[in-house]
Amino acid sequence: MITTILFFLFLLTSLHYVILHYGRFGKLINLLPGPRILPIFGNIHHLQISLSKFWSLLEQMNIQYYPIYKLWTFWNAYVQIQHPDDFEIYDIAYSSQFLLV
Repeated sequence: MITTILFFLFLLTSLHYVILHYGRFGKLINLLPGPRILPIFGNIHHLQISLSKFWSLLEQMNIQYYPIYKLWTFWNAYVQIQHPDDFEIYDIAYSSQFLLV
């Protein structure tokens, strides 16, 4: 009984992951640069540090992936932008790839 419940829980979690990351939303977000993600957990393993190290990590990622990058945590995607002007430049440069309706 427990194994059946765990199996269906694993199946639903896997299905949710596939729909989220390989659907329209996930494909658009995954076009953005960012650190490598783990299946289901995303980048949560990068973010489990102290608050002072967290800001240092964000600063390091801002320099590495400037001007825009993505982070995944479970089923949420976060897009970090340095400055609003950077988003406009990125949007114009990749407007043929992105179709946000």
